[in-house]
Amino acid sequence: GIYIVNFVFFIGISMAGSLISAVLRLTGVPWRHPITRLAEIVTVVALLIAGAMIIADMGRPDRFYYLFLHGRWQSPILWDVLSLTTYLIGSVIFLYASCVPDLALLRDQGNLFAPWRQRLYRVLALGWRGTPAQCERLRRATGTMAVVIIPVAVSIHTVTAWLFGMTLRPGWHSTIIGPDFVVGALYSGVAAVITLMWIVRQTFRLEAYLWPEHFRRLGWLLVVLCAAYAYFIVNEHMAPGYTGGEASEEKLLFSLFHGAYAVKFWTMIVVGLVLPGALLLLPFTRNVNGIVVASVLINIGMWLKRYIIVVPTLSSPLLPVDLTPLTLSSPPAPALTVPSALASVAHVAGKTIASVPTLTEWARP
Repeated sequence: GIYIVNFVFFIGISMAGSLISAVLRLTGVPWRHPITRLAEIVTVVALLIAGAMIIADMGRPDRFYYLFLHGRWQSPILWDVLSLTTYLIGSVIFLYASCVPDLALLRDQGNLFAPWRQRLYRVLALGWRGTPAQCERLRRATGTMAVVIIPVAVSIHTVTAWLFGMTLRPGWHSTIIGPDFVVGALYSGVAAVITLMWIVRQTFRLEAYLWPEHFRRLGWLLVVLCAAYAYFIVNEHMAPGYTGGEASEEKLLFSLFHGAYAVKFWTMIVVGLVLPGALLLLPFTRNVNGIVVASVLINIGMWLKRYIIVVPTLSSPLLPVDLTPLTLSSPPAPALTVPSALASVAHVAGKTIASVPTLTEWARP
């Protein structure tokens, strides 16, 4: 289940990047320029890692193409594959379109790069010269992509939620699982963007571009999302907890509140909601360092939330009597997959940031 946990987690992170960039571009807020490129990079990198997680979970990745050859339109799995592919292609186009002027700058400084890189930048720049006509066409293209990418981003997380919600399993079969996933994705994604902003700011000494005001504005967005996600968590457990529900639901809730998964559940509540909320609301911790610490805690808590969504339900037997013993993964499994996923993110993000201009000045009014 750890691969599925990582898949849902990175799919969630990918949402906020595209939404932040698209909404900020459409609204035209003047402080958006240092943030949008980083947000777009977060989306593409997270989607690549999420796709790798789901292929690894298949056990036979050589048969991945069977999903396209023999997929059934009635299956939410096929819906998710198509949504993920569409979202990845759209996010790459969205990132690339905004990079064209900066790639042209790199093309014009070709003597600083290896010959293969000079040729690559020449091709990717698409003959950009910065003429008024080219600028107008690019503004229209990025504006159109910003409008298109918002519903696509919402759809991928809704369809991912349907993968769980379309089954008659305790904890999954819920009418609010779609918006629950969307809000949780925004919550973890904004936190991931803030964390990357801080890493880039510290690594490349970009304090003149990434101001404390950027962190504070995104911090207030985290406060709103924290309250919204707390609301969904209460709704998720209130109805089955109050009414008693089916025996399987009762057993699942007991395991979360008092049983085998209680430590993870309450750690998620404290680390993912209570502590970040306090850090973001208290005036003396509402600074760059406090907001970054809250963001890191949020993503730790959201990974635990994804674990709580996936593993306890999969551990619940479908039959009244469990005839097969539960086989738990050995301790090295999560110990290897989680760090390897984070290392993959760091590697891919590092290579992307090294190859693509991280900040852009061309669109500044």
